[in-house]
Amino acid sequence: MIFGKKDSNTTTQKAMITFCRQYFKGSYHILIMLIVIIGLGIVGNNILPSVYGKLIDALTNAKLQNFNKYIAIYFSLLLLCSFLTAAEKTAGNLFVFTITNKIKGNIFNKITRMQQDRLEKFSVGELISRLESDAGNIVSFCVNFISSSILIIFNFIIAGYMIVAISRSMAYLALIYIPASVLIYAVFKKKLRKLTILRRKFGDKFYTYMNDSLSNILGIKAFQLENEMSVRYDSLLSKQLKLEQDIVNLGNKIQISNSFISTLFNLVIMCLAAGFIGKGHLSIGSFVSFNLYIGKLMDAVQNVQSINMDKQKTFVSLERILSFIENPVEDVNGQVTGIIKEKFRSLSVKGLKFNYGENEVLRNLDFDINSYGLYSIIGKNGSGKSTLIKLLIKLYSPLQGEIYLNEHPYKTLPTKELRECITYIQKETFILNDSIINNLRLADKDLDLPTAEEACKKVGLHEYIMTLPERYDTQLGEKGMVFSSGLRQKLNFARALIKNSHIILLDEITSDLDGESEKEIVGILKRLSKEKVLISISHKIEAIINSDEIFIMDHGRFAEHGRHDELMERSQIYKSLINKIQDK
Repeated sequence: MIFGKKDSNTTTQKAMITFCRQYFKGSYHILIMLIVIIGLGIVGNNILPSVYGKLIDALTNAKLQNFNKYIAIYFSLLLLCSFLTAAEKTAGNLFVFTITNKIKGNIFNKITRMQQDRLEKFSVGELISRLESDAGNIVSFCVNFISSSILIIFNFIIAGYMIVAISRSMAYLALIYIPASVLIYAVFKKKLRKLTILRRKFGDKFYTYMNDSLSNILGIKAFQLENEMSVRYDSLLSKQLKLEQDIVNLGNKIQISNSFISTLFNLVIMCLAAGFIGKGHLSIGSFVSFNLYIGKLMDAVQNVQSINMDKQKTFVSLERILSFIENPVEDVNGQVTGIIKEKFRSLSVKGLKFNYGENEVLRNLDFDINSYGLYSIIGKNGSGKSTLIKLLIKLYSPLQGEIYLNEHPYKTLPTKELRECITYIQKETFILNDSIINNLRLADKDLDLPTAEEACKKVGLHEYIMTLPERYDTQLGEKGMVFSSGLRQKLNFARALIKNSHIILLDEITSDLDGESEKEIVGILKRLSKEKVLISISHKIEAIINSDEIFIMDHGRFAEHGRHDELMERSQIYKSLINKIQDK
């Protein structure tokens, strides 16, 4: 929770108002139209009981002329109210979708721009849940709150006035229902909030499991985990069912309590009305009107209760969204330095430290690169290799120390401009479910076909693309499944050439390749390294031995560096690592 317990409710209410104002801007015309439609509909619906009562009196007193007049008015009002209900639904849906999409757009933008170390604290399931569930809950509650508030106000004023006008004695008795209903809400409030929080947390867990499972179907098949995964899924469904049953049971308790009190008051009022009708103090039509207005008054009270119940659920969603969007975003803006136009001179790291929580990963790490070439970083798993790569692309910020590009400290370089100078190619290839040409255009939105073809020729991909029926318009499918691992990496290299960065960072890109594909990719790396700086993390021998310089990472710092032949002669750490790689 982001709010303290003592003033949680007040603070959350203020946060809700601020949150809604932020997103309602630009859509007030829809909101005003919705309020007008709701107001007209409520007025029409509150006139109906009075007209219906007069219609009953005209019928029981055999006044045919009055009966015809009132039945015409009654059905005209019914048609008008039906039209207004349809218009309210249309305007309400338009408003909900408009505002929900604004919130979702903001959350999605926040996800893509959040500092990486903060983003990694959330599972994919949590992100999807906040994006798809919480945003809609908040907007739906706001619209329901507005419409219900108007309904409650009109019903209290009109229905309250009419029941007092019809029978003051019965009206006073009916009004006792209000505090009785409020008491029901107070009894169940805490339990409802607790169940809502449990449901949200379970939703995060469920979404995460679904994402993990559906993203790794091949792994499930390869390790014959179909039964185990199905059992775990069934277990989650059982827990979901139990949680939903608890929520339904709580709702039933609230409904039964409300129905009991409502029925009790109706019985008392009917007994009282029977005496008044017997004495001639009340007509049957007036009693019918009174009873309909009492129903509206009770509906208003139950709407107040329903809003309070929904408020608890919505506040949970709001707190989850606020706790998420309050995380800092990357510094993508800033004063342009023009570094992208500079020729590469140097990349230096001085006294770099980085921790994951209490775990020290990098310890006073130093290195310098002053020329183009292929540089490999090797070391045991967990030694800090990938962390360094993420620091170089400014996904993380160092705890201490500084990184310099052409003598410019990283902290003075806007992230957007820095990433124009550096391309990061990760182990899991970044390919969208789109055409080849559009995937290449991720590096340059104005890319033309001849330039794309030239880049693909340099990495040995063009000839294969030309064998495809749709060539550069070929759809690659989810995660680029149309291409093999080697072809996907070639596409990544072609995109890097199009981006034309000074530096290319490679995080275990040959790990899934066979020997022949690995040699082909390493050949591409060597060609690119004549005009760029390539920094590669690798556990494959081909990329390592062909490097211009190799840095050995050990316990968060570079223990030694040099060429393959040099290190094989003088470094026991390097020989041990190479032997382990070759044994695989």
